[in-house]
Amino acid sequence: HHAVWCVVAAGGGDNMMGAIGTANVREGVVTLSLGTSSTVYSFSEQPTSDASGSVAPFRSSSGGWLPLVCTMNATNVVTAAVELAGKTVADIDAALEETPPGADGLVFLPFLNGERTPDLPSARGTLTGVSAINFKPHHLIRAAVEGVSFGVLSGLDLILGGRKPSVLQ
Repeated sequence: HHAVWCVVAAGGGDNMMGAIGTANVREGVVTLSLGTSSTVYSFSEQPTSDASGSVAPFRSSSGGWLPLVCTMNATNVVTAAVELAGKTVADIDAALEETPPGADGLVFLPFLNGERTPDLPSARGTLTGVSAINFKPHHLIRAAVEGVSFGVLSGLDLILGGRKPSVLQ
């Protein structure tokens, strides 16, 4: 019998362990996790401060810090838009291919569950710019994808504070 070794790390939360799993243990690496909510975080040797309170100052399990932004509305919003449009997740690519960036002016602010970043727990979503041109299923899907994507990108800007990432995991 050959011994099989498995490295086990205790004492870290999901994002802290996710950082180790995605090699986010040095400056310049960014981890993006998309689920019902989304998180984006990047390793830092020093603690960071954020006067707005939007960036959580998590301690890394690898010895540094993980400035982290979490948004409450991510894949749940896209899935809800896809289902409302009578489509399936398999139809997302076609919806994006058939509609232009900006969804012909249809904008979806995706705060279906309030929001954590920015801190607006009672916020609700908004669909604006509806016209005869964009009041279509594929436009709704694109607007949902774009709304969620811009929320995640805003979080990325917050954690990087003007720095440029070298790797996005």
